[in-house]
Parts: sequence; structure tokens; C-alpha cells
Amino acid sequence: MRSLGTVEPIGCSVGREDGIIVGLDTGERRTTAADIFSFLHDEIIAMNLIPGARISEHEVARRLNVSRQPVREAFIRLADLKLIEIRPQRATIVRRFSVQEIRTARFVRQSVEFEVLRLAVARRNAGDISRMRQNLKQQAKAVDQKNVQQFHALDYQFHQLFCRAAGV
Repeated sequence: MRSLGTVEPIGCSVGREDGIIVGLDTGERRTTAADIFSFLHDEIIAMNLIPGARISEHEVARRLNVSRQPVREAFIRLADLKLIEIRPQRATIVRRFSVQEIRTARFVRQSVEFEVLRLAVARRNAGDISRMRQNLKQQAKAVDQKNVQQFHALDYQFHQLFCRAAGV
């Protein structure tokens, strides 16, 4: 795979090939706008871009060596998720957290997870249980190694295992 360059925006490296940014961790190919969205989303969630921080289409485009259009598309998606606030003719900022929105999201997620758990328990089999136990061991190892990125990936996988076990 030929790389047109590597940049290090806000502490993370990504490679770029033929207009598609390739995440170094997964190697999956995605559109430039999708990868910029994922990168900025992860930076906000990880608190590398803190609430109130100003972010600029121009600066992100410059650091990633891309045009402003895919950055603009990523910004629109982030604004739709209420992670940033786009203020025309003024600075775009990372939104501050809303305690009420967090409580609501937590309630919805918890309700869904309880139902998935209920279904998974009713349908459980030895293979599902074995895969979940193995995942939990890997999560513990990631915690011991202080590998936050690996832990989050395994946690996501754990939820997928429950959903599969539940048949949803």
C-alpha cells in the first residue's frame, strides 16, 4: 500500500492513500470524510478535544492535508450528534456536556442492554459463554497493560457478543 504521507493531528497518526485515509490500527479503507469524522469523534470522546475547545475546518484540513469539503462533512455529522457547535462566522467549538442528555442516553442504553441481556440468558449456549469469558480475560489484560484503545475495542466486541447471543 503506497502512502502519500502521514500526519499527526492532535496526537494521532493516520495515513492517506489516493484520497482515502487509512487508519493505521485497522487498515480498513473508508472515505476521507468518514475517517475525519471518526478521528474527531474519537478525539472528543477521549477528551483530547475538550469541551469549549475551538476547532477550525481550515486547521483540520491543513493538518490532514485534505480539502475542506470532507472536513466540513465530518463537522456536520459531529454537529448532528451534538458533539460540536458550528457557529457561522464565528468559531466552531466542542460542545459542553449536558448532564440531562447524558442521563437520558444512559437510561436508553441501559434499557436496551437489559433487554439484550434477558434474551441472551434465555438463549445462551456454551459457545457464547466461552467467547464472552475469553473476551473478559482479554479486557482484564488490556486493563493491566493500560491499553485503553484495546479495552474499548474489546468492550465493544463484548456487547456484540451479547447481541449475537440474544439473536438481535
